[in-house]
Amino acid sequence: MSPEEANTLILDAAERAFGRLGFERTTIDDIADEAGVSRSLVYRHFGSRDEILTGVIGRITDALTADLTERLDETQSLGDYIEDAMVHVVVMVRSDPSLISVFSDGGRAAAGRVVGTTDDIKARARRFARSILESAGPERASQLRDDVDLDAAVDHLVLVGLALIQGFGPVSDDPDLLREYLATFVIPTLVRMS
Repeated sequence: MSPEEANTLILDAAERAFGRLGFERTTIDDIADEAGVSRSLVYRHFGSRDEILTGVIGRITDALTADLTERLDETQSLGDYIEDAMVHVVVMVRSDPSLISVFSDGGRAAAGRVVGTTDDIKARARRFARSILESAGPERASQLRDDVDLDAAVDHLVLVGLALIQGFGPVSDDPDLLREYLATFVIPTLVRMS
């Protein structure tokens, strides 16, 4: 098995184990059993459970970035574009058993530790948020408030997205409630209101 195949096998197994057992209760042995490999093989590819979590979050972030660029409507305003992107991400993460166990109360400390201390995850999250703003196109990008720096806007979207995923803000998965929250408290901080 190639290193890439082993990584994929282990990350797939980790996602299933996180979804079934919850992140805090999942051990390296559980992941190895789920993957049908030895514990030493898991450690050969990932030094810790946090490294596995980093791989899972990174992979999901990359998939979300690709998915969003395909699904967003080119005719929307920048505010609507950001709302749709964030609602899609929040609802998707909150409905995925392997991810909700990471971002819920039990896994929140680990997720915060991994996201906060791993440059790779920070860079992916920023690339993801930047892709939302940049894929909006020049006409929509011009709707960004003049006093808002693009990098600051990216960091703001990452912060708000992580908070919403973790249940801060509206705890309902109702897309309309999430849109209302974003339209009231987030979009005006980034987009010029006409």
